[in-house]
Amino acid sequence: MKIIIAAGGTGGHIIPAICMADYFAHKDYDVTIFGDKNCKNYVKKTNLKFYLIPSSQVKNKITATIKISIGIIYSLILILIKRPKYVICFGGYACFPIGIAAIISRTKLIIHEQNAHIGKVNKILSKYCEKVALTFKNTDGLDQKINNKYCHIGVPIKKEISALHDKPYILPDFTPKLFNMDTRMGYDVILKSDFKKTDIKRQFFTITIVGGSGGAKIFSDIIPNAIFNLKNELKPKILIFQQCRKDLLQETFEKYKSFGVNIITDHFFEDMPSIIAQSHLVIARCGASTLFELSASKKPAIIVPFAKSSDDHQLKNAKYFANNNAAIMIKEDDFTINNVSKILNDLILNKEKLEKLSKNISKLALPFAEQKLFNIIDESRQ
Repeated sequence: MKIIIAAGGTGGHIIPAICMADYFAHKDYDVTIFGDKNCKNYVKKTNLKFYLIPSSQVKNKITATIKISIGIIYSLILILIKRPKYVICFGGYACFPIGIAAIISRTKLIIHEQNAHIGKVNKILSKYCEKVALTFKNTDGLDQKINNKYCHIGVPIKKEISALHDKPYILPDFTPKLFNMDTRMGYDVILKSDFKKTDIKRQFFTITIVGGSGGAKIFSDIIPNAIFNLKNELKPKILIFQQCRKDLLQETFEKYKSFGVNIITDHFFEDMPSIIAQSHLVIARCGASTLFELSASKKPAIIVPFAKSSDDHQLKNAKYFANNNAAIMIKEDDFTINNVSKILNDLILNKEKLEKLSKNISKLALPFAEQKLFNIIDESRQ
């Protein structure tokens, strides 16, 4: 069976789409991904087939109309040539021309909504699709007139992350003899150093900081200074992995090193599952994929919703976790050096609180999302 999977915009849309495409491919389905340039950058690291589809956000109406029209025509031609059984859209403005082409060609359309508020493109396409797969059971903005289309499945995540759900959350023993990290900057340091040794890893309280596709400048501005305010005896016992913008890599790295903190910075960590696996605390934005990866891996988290996310969906995502005592939520206005320092000082040596956060966030995990979405498609083969 032929399947087209569409996604674009941020990693929050693209990564679940790639996870789903990979799942179909391993089931011997003929899978092709349609998307924008951002999607292409992710897909090129895989063996999946990809087509770049013209698309645009509606910032300039004339330009957007031209690009979207070209995208619809190109998508329609490809769909008519490939004759897929289904088109599955994972959201983002890049999905609009692809979804419209599927509707025009009368190809079965399924959409997946990652966030706690349905996106604009998905809301339009939901009127014409067969099923709307939801990550959050009580997603805001849904049209109740098509209630029969909604199915709650969760969000596809990397299988390496899913596998962590069966592993216990273990805190370091803070052995006095600490490893002196290499002073060079970059993720490759880990691969070339003694840091790969398990007994060395366990000596650190590892904090991973991920800012989403944009790198979250606020994290580079606030967190190093918050770490500086920690108790002096804590600093050498901490190891930080921080994903940040390319233009802030050197500055962020130098800040931490001047404070005597073990730090690895990069704009993109290739092996994030292994980093998450060894982390004891994660500070992150609130895209649905990120949050459910944390729940699958049982990681205590400080979550900071992006204040300018569309329809405030990151705040809605975050509230679901905070209201279930599964994470510590800090709004951007409250994300100050003093507040972050206070939370970290209280949390790092508080074994009981960390273990409780780990237990609570693990309860929100939604495993087997890929299998559930696959079953919806595979039923049509019967």
